[in-house]
Amino acid sequence: MMAADGLETLRAFDAIYFGAVGWPSVPDHISLWGLRLNITQNFDQWANVRPVKFLPGVVSPLRNADDHELDWVVVRENSEGEYAGLGGRNLSGRGPATRWPCKPPCSPTRAASASSGSRSIWPAPGA
Repeated sequence: MMAADGLETLRAFDAIYFGAVGWPSVPDHISLWGLRLNITQNFDQWANVRPVKFLPGVVSPLRNADDHELDWVVVRENSEGEYAGLGGRNLSGRGPATRWPCKPPCSPTRAASASSGSRSIWPAPGA
């Protein structure tokens, strides 16, 4: 799924912009393990940070808000559960577990979320 030197190519950059991945006919072990987890685990990307902005021409449920009124950042923990290869284990006498959030890996994510919420770290719209 990724070129043999893909990680080295990405290493030269300060950020990785990663869109949606997957296709019904492509097994998860190819698109998830062969690309997404390979990147996040090799670069220790413990958080997925997504600034939220209005897109020109797209009708939003928040359409009555002005561009300057929407200044959200979605921060998702990115190193546990399904993204660490732990999901789906069957524990004796219990249903399948799909997520085990733990304090140490989640702490940096909580700190980054609080920090981004207390100050604007994103450029102004149109900047």
